[in-house]
Amino acid sequence: MSPLRLIADAEELYELHHRTVYLYLLRLCGSPDLAEDLLQESFYRAIRGAAGYRGDASPATWICAIGRRLFLNHLARQKRESGRRSELDLELLSDPDKGPEGTIVQRQLIARALEGLTEEQRIALLLRDADGLSYQEIADVLGRSLPNTKLIIHRARVRFRDRYVKQGEA
Repeated sequence: MSPLRLIADAEELYELHHRTVYLYLLRLCGSPDLAEDLLQESFYRAIRGAAGYRGDASPATWICAIGRRLFLNHLARQKRESGRRSELDLELLSDPDKGPEGTIVQRQLIARALEGLTEEQRIALLLRDADGLSYQEIADVLGRSLPNTKLIIHRARVRFRDRYVKQGEA
């Protein structure tokens, strides 16, 4: 394959999937700047490692998995350096019809409920309910079996619902 064709394929790959991957990374990390950095690095690594793509998952799922690994590496590095953890921005999950005060309260309730989940549960739940990925795509991103992924999402929903309802009652 000529280098020119490889560039065209890379551009097409980016054009087709950059929005999906960016939105996933934004929900994952909560920072538009970090999401953009992770997006660029994810596509760079995907294009560089294209020979390793087996076709088991969609290209977007494969690139999301690359981005997830990059984000987890970023968190580990950040934790080592400062002991702090990036907070999840839930602006994309809030309901704009509730007005500013209602949206702020809802965002706080959602954030607290999500904080009670494990990282894997939070990622799986957001991929399913916020991004609409299939269970198989989520399993591919997480590197888990399909039945295990379904169990993770079920437990995440139960735990999220319990925490969210308890906060609303308080």
